[in-house]
Amino acid sequence: MYKIVLLLSLFIAVASDALGQAAAKTVIIGDPNSPDFGAEIPIKGKVINLADKEAVIGAVIEVPYLKTGTITDVNGRYTLRLPQGKHRLVFRYLGLEDVHVDLQLYAPGFLHMGMTESSINLDEIVIEAGSEDNFKEVVSGVERLTLKDIKELPAFLGEVDVVKSLLMLPGVSTVGEGASGFNVRGGRVDQNLVLLNGGQLFNASHVL
Repeated sequence: MYKIVLLLSLFIAVASDALGQAAAKTVIIGDPNSPDFGAEIPIKGKVINLADKEAVIGAVIEVPYLKTGTITDVNGRYTLRLPQGKHRLVFRYLGLEDVHVDLQLYAPGFLHMGMTESSINLDEIVIEAGSEDNFKEVVSGVERLTLKDIKELPAFLGEVDVVKSLLMLPGVSTVGEGASGFNVRGGRVDQNLVLLNGGQLFNASHVL
């Protein structure tokens, strides 16, 4: 029983240590016994994409504890000034995996970084429509003239000319002065289909 618990504890310790190393790599620049280089020590480097070896333009190098950082230029290069000692650096770029570095800085030097592409698994997107009762029919090119619109037109001898009121609609034009026919979107008079209670009228001017 004790042997099983001991092995399990050892496995957990090794796994935790492996995860810690994967989360942040340790980099030492300079000798801890080196002389003091002043309040801030400059470090320089270049950030590339390991997939194509191209420079990463606009990558963010952040030092969260100091609330400072910088970005790479058009050549993927950067310059950062930090106090002597230990710092946590985070390299970020959209579409690439974040890289965490535990930096021990004791002298000026270079810190080049390679970043790998990241993949994001998105949840499925479900698009639902509203009630189908709102859509009774979809017909293109239909213009409607209501009874209220017709009553607002000037009347002749007390009655409204229903056929002439169709000239209000777009694409409808009169045949000519004194004529009762009308053309629809460039068509001829005999190409119009006029229905009254479902029955076809061959000469709509007789309705007047």
